[in-house]
Amino acid sequence: MTCGRTVTADPAVLRDWRTGPRWYYVIAAMIDSAAVEQRRRDVAAALGGLVHFTTPQQAHVTLWALGYESSGWPQQTLQLSVGTPWTFASAAYLRVESPDIAGLRGRLAGADLPDEERPAEFVPHVTIGPYRREVPLREVAERLRRFDRLEPIPATATVRVMAVDTRCPQFSLRAPSPPVGSPAPT
Repeated sequence: MTCGRTVTADPAVLRDWRTGPRWYYVIAAMIDSAAVEQRRRDVAAALGGLVHFTTPQQAHVTLWALGYESSGWPQQTLQLSVGTPWTFASAAYLRVESPDIAGLRGRLAGADLPDEERPAEFVPHVTIGPYRREVPLREVAERLRRFDRLEPIPATATVRVMAVDTRCPQFSLRAPSPPVGSPAPT
C-alpha cells in the first residue's frame, strides 16, 4: 500500500475500455475451488459495500495480459496456495503463492507473445473486487485483520487463454471463441 486511501476506477478510462475493442485477452490460471470462492465471498462481506465483488465462480490469477490480440498458449495446470486477503490501492485480493508461477512467467516472457500490458509489478493474486469509493486504507486493513490467521487453501488451477468481455460490468472471463488465433466475435 503506497498511498493512504483506496482509489476507484477513472470514469474516462472505463468509458474508453467499454467503447474500444470488445475482447481483451489474458493468460489466466483458472481456479475451480469452492473453498476459494467461499473465502472471496467472506472477505467481500467483511468489506461490506467497499468493493464491487467480481464475478462469482471466476477465481483466477492473471498470469499474462495479452491485450487485444489473441495468442495461443498450451493448457497446463499449476499448484497454488491461496492465502489471506490484502489490498492494492484499487482492489482487495487474496494472496497467492506458487513455485510454479515464477517459472511460467519466465517462459511467457521468453515466448513469442505480445509484450505484457501491465502498468505495475506482477503480484500473484485472486481479485475480490475493485473499490467502490475512496476510504482510508487503514480502514480496509482493519477489516481484513480478522482473516490473518486463516490457513492457506491448496488449489489446482488450469492455465489457459481467456477473453475478457469489455462490455460486461463485472469483466467476466470466458474461453475465446472462435479458437485462439481466429478473429473474435464483435
